[in-house]
Amino acid sequence: MTDYLNSIPLAAIAGYGDVFGLGDGLHAWYGADVQAVNEVLSRLDPHLERAGPARAQTAMAYRQALSLLVAVKQPSAYLSRDRDALDTRTNADLRALASVGIIPEWPRDETLRVQVTLRTRVDGAGPATFAERTAVDTVRAGLSAQLGLASLHDLDRLDLTVRTTLDGTVNDAVTHALQGLGNCGEAATAGLIAFRLLMGNDCGHVVYSVTLYERVPAATRCACSQTTMTAR
Repeated sequence: MTDYLNSIPLAAIAGYGDVFGLGDGLHAWYGADVQAVNEVLSRLDPHLERAGPARAQTAMAYRQALSLLVAVKQPSAYLSRDRDALDTRTNADLRALASVGIIPEWPRDETLRVQVTLRTRVDGAGPATFAERTAVDTVRAGLSAQLGLASLHDLDRLDLTVRTTLDGTVNDAVTHALQGLGNCGEAATAGLIAFRLLMGNDCGHVVYSVTLYERVPAATRCACSQTTMTAR
């Protein structure tokens, strides 16, 4: 059941792309956090008082999750084109769940009243630059090969957490330091503006390439494939 919930197709949304799995669906379509939703629903109490923030919070989480499960039948139609039909189908399922005793009457009534709004796009920080993605892309390529996958698209369909030996803080610091050399002031501070080096008017046109190594007691290992950062 967990594998199924982690892989259900939930259409695609601008700014995010294809959505798979209930957790990603809650994030992409409602801006909700799956752990918070799980916590709220795990405390579903049929004896809650008739009103109050706890009931409203539970109803909101329940409707968000149920509507996405309902949308699995026609994800693109329900989530992108005909949201009124999704509301109608969700309301019908709420009444059916209560009629057979799967949920108490108060969650049915409270959830029928609550309004949820599907997003039309996911606004983020924008796409990362090539330099900022070098370490991530290296890990993704290596992981795809280790798992015997045909493409990175197949890798994106998996629900997994990866730990690597790469130091993200150091990698980011190196990236930002090299990008900063695109400013002639920082290049001068680094001693790069001099005879047979930079002339002070071409700092933003240089591409810097570095290879990061990890020093261990017995050897020095390559911590990342060649990392290219453009100072622009």
